[in-house]
Amino acid sequence: MLEFRSVGTWTPLHADVFRSYSWSANVCGRKQWLFLPPSQSHRVFDRYEKVSFGISYHYLLLLAKTLVTMLNGRMKAYQVTR
Repeated sequence: MLEFRSVGTWTPLHADVFRSYSWSANVCGRKQWLFLPPSQSHRVFDRYEKVSFGISYHYLLLLAKTLVTMLNGRMKAYQVTR
């Protein structure tokens, strides 16, 4: 899949189609992933064990343990500290 997005756009919490594995690369711009520790994963599912789409970026950032950023094709991982 190829996506073109403008500045300031984002994708809410989601699961990729069929829970597939994929590669991601940016030609320009920035992309971020937030990784939660397994102990916090229950906080992103609804009562039917489906991904809850109403969760905000700021809430996820509070739960996240690792932040991965890709900027112009270079990737860096950071431990989130509070």
